[in-house]
Amino acid sequence: GNKEISTLPFFKQFAVGGPYSMRAWGLRQLGLGSSNTYDSILTSTFRDRYGDMVLEFNAEYRFTMATIAGVKIGSALYSDIGNIWNLKKDPLDTKASFSLSNLATDLAIGVGTGLRLDFNYFLIRLDFAYKVKDPMRTENGGWMSIKNFNWTDIRSNGREVSNYALQLGIGLPF
Repeated sequence: GNKEISTLPFFKQFAVGGPYSMRAWGLRQLGLGSSNTYDSILTSTFRDRYGDMVLEFNAEYRFTMATIAGVKIGSALYSDIGNIWNLKKDPLDTKASFSLSNLATDLAIGVGTGLRLDFNYFLIRLDFAYKVKDPMRTENGGWMSIKNFNWTDIRSNGREVSNYALQLGIGLPF
């Protein structure tokens, strides 16, 4: 075997963000920890982010608003908390590896609301989420400021990113 491998193989790594995980971030756009190494101001998109470890908590309150032609129309209020990390320390990017002492700094928090169309056999979700705490936000410890509320942030590398996301998901009702 190769003893130089520092992370899990790509197909065994974790990713967060998107309609099914950390909904305030785009697909595979959160992490690693509070590192911004993977941001590039030279490209129009972010590089996908994968890590060896994921920690994620979700709380969701769902309620039905109406039933039309057998389709239940509902809504939800939710919060997502989590991030991904590498397990092995990288001397060039210490913010990308998991450390219990940095856990509070590295955790991301998103809150949102959504519309649910329940067809009994499948569910269509349209979610709107906002980044309450973004580990890559430099000011205010990563927390959103009510006083300086903004729909976009400028990262330390000069890149402008959205503080919200609109997600479309299709799944099973449970």
